[in-house]
This record gives sequence, structure tokens and C-alpha cells, in this order.
Amino acid sequence: TFSGEGLHFDYPGNWESQVERETVEGGVTLTSIFVQAKRGNAMAIVQQFSPAVPVDYDMLVAEFVKGVQEGMPGFASAKQLDGGQWPSINRTLVGADRPGRQVHYAAEVLGESVPHTVEIFFVELEDRTVVVYTQVPDEDRGKAVPGFDLLLDSLAMD
Repeated sequence: TFSGEGLHFDYPGNWESQVERETVEGGVTLTSIFVQAKRGNAMAIVQQFSPAVPVDYDMLVAEFVKGVQEGMPGFASAKQLDGGQWPSINRTLVGADRPGRQVHYAAEVLGESVPHTVEIFFVELEDRTVVVYTQVPDEDRGKAVPGFDLLLDSLAMD
């Protein structure tokens, strides 16, 4: 269970969390909680912007994709599999239907292509904006979805 920064959520016992805080443009506090399987490739990120900020969904997704591509080590690369077309998705989070986007990319490591799916959900509230990312290689998705569902279904705020 994570409880802090005005956020609460559950995650599997074999996952761990780490919190990073920074002040971004306009004096907004960005809190990022990284939650990942200790032995596996599943990862979720819960980002909270406080106070609330307006979100351009497609711009945020483009920034995420750019970060993935730039974050690859020299022997690896990331290739978008969806041609920059990020399908709209929805999910009930924090008591309401929330919009999201789905991103498909392949991490290319030493000639091996590993397709990944990222789901990004947006929760815009009066006092904060929360963005939740879930990411896992497609081959491990079946094992990771119950952990993602636990986190997403339990997400609550003070």
C-alpha cells in the first residue's frame, strides 16, 4: 500500500515503490511515484501535479514517447508501432470515467524487438492533476494486469 502526498493506492506485495518530488514551471509540485515488480518488467507511474494544471493529453503522450526513445541505452532503441496514433481509452478512476491513451512501441535490444503497451490515464480535479502510466512488455501483460488493476481500482485521494 502507498499512502502519502494525498494519494492512496494498493499494489502487489512483490512490487516496490519509490517517490520523487520536484518543483516545475509555475511553482507546481510534481510528485512521481514509481511502482514496479521486484522481479519483472511491469511498471506503473503515478504523477501528481499540485496545484492542478491543464493537460494536453496528446502532448503529454508525445513527451512520454520522446522520453522512452531518449532514455534507451546506446545498444537499444524504441520504435513506435502505432505510427503516432494513440487510441483513446477510458477507465473508471477515483469514482468517475476518465480519459486515457494507449501507446504501442517496441524496444529493440541487440536486434531483438520487444513490443510494449503503455496505458496513460488522466484525472483532472480542482486541486490537482494526476496522470497514471502502466507499462509492460506485451509478452508479460497477462501477469501484470492484475497488479495494474489493483493499483488503478484502489486509487484514492484525500
